[in-house]
Amino acid sequence: MRNKIVLFNPPFFRFCGSHNDRAPLSLCYLSRFLEDAKLPHVVFNGDYTGAKTYWRWKWMFDNFQPFKDAVDNKGSLYGEVIEEIMDFSPKVVVIMAGEILYPTTDLGNPFIGANFSKRLRKLGVFTVGVGPFYSLQPKKFKKYFDCLIIGEPSKDLIEIIKKKKKGIIRVNPIANNVVPNFNYLVPEGQKKDILMTSFGCAYNCAFCLVPKVSPKVRFIEPETIIKDIKSRPTGKIYLGDLTFNLSANHLRMLRDILKKNNIKKEFVAEIRVDLIDQEKIKLLKEIGVKTVKIGIEGITQKQLDVFNKKTNKKMIINTYSLLKKAGFKIVGYFMLGGKGIKLADYKKNIKFLKSLKLDYIVINIWSYDINTDYRYDTHFSPTALARWKIPKKVFYDYLEFQQSMNPTVGNLIG
Repeated sequence: MRNKIVLFNPPFFRFCGSHNDRAPLSLCYLSRFLEDAKLPHVVFNGDYTGAKTYWRWKWMFDNFQPFKDAVDNKGSLYGEVIEEIMDFSPKVVVIMAGEILYPTTDLGNPFIGANFSKRLRKLGVFTVGVGPFYSLQPKKFKKYFDCLIIGEPSKDLIEIIKKKKKGIIRVNPIANNVVPNFNYLVPEGQKKDILMTSFGCAYNCAFCLVPKVSPKVRFIEPETIIKDIKSRPTGKIYLGDLTFNLSANHLRMLRDILKKNNIKKEFVAEIRVDLIDQEKIKLLKEIGVKTVKIGIEGITQKQLDVFNKKTNKKMIINTYSLLKKAGFKIVGYFMLGGKGIKLADYKKNIKFLKSLKLDYIVINIWSYDINTDYRYDTHFSPTALARWKIPKKVFYDYLEFQQSMNPTVGNLIG
């Protein structure tokens, strides 16, 4: 099949020696707009392989050179993936460098996206860049693309493509009545388990780019949520909302519409430590949430203040105890990095981790500070670790709490 438009998720984890088989949700929202406009297209995930095994952060940390080479525009994978893209005979390729709507693992790499754009333009393809980095630093990447979009996935893309608009274009936010479209995914077999019930985040955690792009929370219409859930083949759904437990009213609405439509799914939800109470715990259970992911990040007040988390150790322990008592599986996130953080802080975290009975622990290095040279950044990047002057042994000590393989990219909700 030949198509004029390719919505392209570049390989990121594949350059790191692994892969990511989840369908790129932001591109699937854009696919809905293109289908409604009757524009032929595919959603091509260059990070897909179909393998069921995923390397740990440690393995990718220890084998990081191929990723650095990719950022420097080296590597045969470029040729392989562009060969697949050109097989669609595209006139336009939309290149996404990192999810805007949900940053669950890594935010991708805008430099790799730019490398693909440079190569495709030499082949006569019109390129459009979308993603948080292009939104926040459009002047930095403008010369590599025909057009850069500032903002969320938007139906404004239709006019950009039809008129081949060039330059930096600010678009309208995504509407709250759009269902993502999974009908044009290539390759087949991608996981379609990420679902949103709200967009944006009003909490300005220092290490997160999403609130800088989408600082307002907008709740999706109930009928749209139901339609979206019914389109998913899986019985388990990962709710991508950055603050799912923000509003008790929203949780009540979800509980009621799920019951009304006789929908019984198992959900994983991202929740904030400072927004939990007994009522919300009850509502989460009634909705069908079985696993909760909480951004603990650090246990010392110095860390929590640097991260701008608006929490404290007592609050974290109380939330953990409430969730554990209620029977939830708990995934805890911890962060390495931050100005003024001492080795003593990390030692206290490790001691604290030993006292918890978390079902899984995600260890991230603070990356993607756009005020620094973040070219080689990932959440498991040796260059990011060195920037914070953190010894490798500290990172390894944290990683000892992880399992042998890494479900943060793969099946975290199994």
